Amino acid sequence: MLDIPLYSSRRFAYLLGKFLFVASPLDLPWSDKALSGGLAARFEQAVFQDEETRRAIEDAFSVLQSRLSQVALEFNSDYAFGVDWEVKRYLRAYGFGVDFVEDEPLIDKLIKFLMLAKDASVKKTLLFVNLKLFLTETELDLFLEQAFFSRLQV
Repeated sequence: MLDIPLYSSRRFAYLLGKFLFVASPLDLPWSDKALSGGLAARFEQAVFQDEETRRAIEDAFSVLQSRLSQVALEFNSDYAFGVDWEVKRYLRAYGFGVDFVEDEPLIDKLIKFLMLAKDASVKKTLLFVNLKLFLTETELDLFLEQAFFSRLQV
């Protein structure tokens, strides 16, 4: 147990780090570090577990590097790639993320958000503020059911 006074700034910062705040379900934090980092780590793990997939991705990246290096020969200075291929960097560079339609129902977005948190193995507690104001009773029940079966801390 941490021996931190109840109202200290360290305790407050510690407690804030334990939650993923969703201040408004109309503005879901899709790019939160806990989500994007967790998802990238899970993808990287999945890619490296499947040798065939890993090899195919590395080959494709090698072709991309080769083509870009050929283009770089047309320039005056010498250019090269500074880092080796990494799944996390690739996902970030190409904006990999949840596919949703902007005008889809709010409940569908919320369920996709829960599934993203589950896929990212988020350890933080998801804290939704005033969610009842945005959902019907049936939608709230559906959301809570999905949260329960996802085994996330909501």
